[in-house]
Amino acid sequence: MTTDAPTLALEILVVEDHEPTQVALRQLLKRWGHHVYSAGTLKEAYQSLSEADYDVILLDIMLPDGEGYELLERADLMSAYVIVITALATEESKAKAAKYGCRDYLLKPEGVEQLSTCIENARREKAAL
Repeated sequence: MTTDAPTLALEILVVEDHEPTQVALRQLLKRWGHHVYSAGTLKEAYQSLSEADYDVILLDIMLPDGEGYELLERADLMSAYVIVITALATEESKAKAAKYGCRDYLLKPEGVEQLSTCIENARREKAAL
């Protein structure tokens, strides 16, 4: 993984219930120069989304109070670059994420290696607007 900070800071919401993973993702994304916020449940994610707009949402699927897919049904997320990052390695899950417009689907823990590429794609997309 690259540790170079991109030139455009993104507003990123990390929706992840596993505290060590959430902390590691926050630290990594901050090191890359982004503004990072976090939620550990769907309820916290809904609250965060009602208070701010995010460029990128890193979304775990298996949360303690429901599935991350529920967030994807919100129309106001359509402008965010959604990256699913999950341990759920099924074709059905991947297809469901794609149906909701997720740009990337990463598997934990291996997929974290690809995160820098996904964030760079999001940064380029935002810069092109």
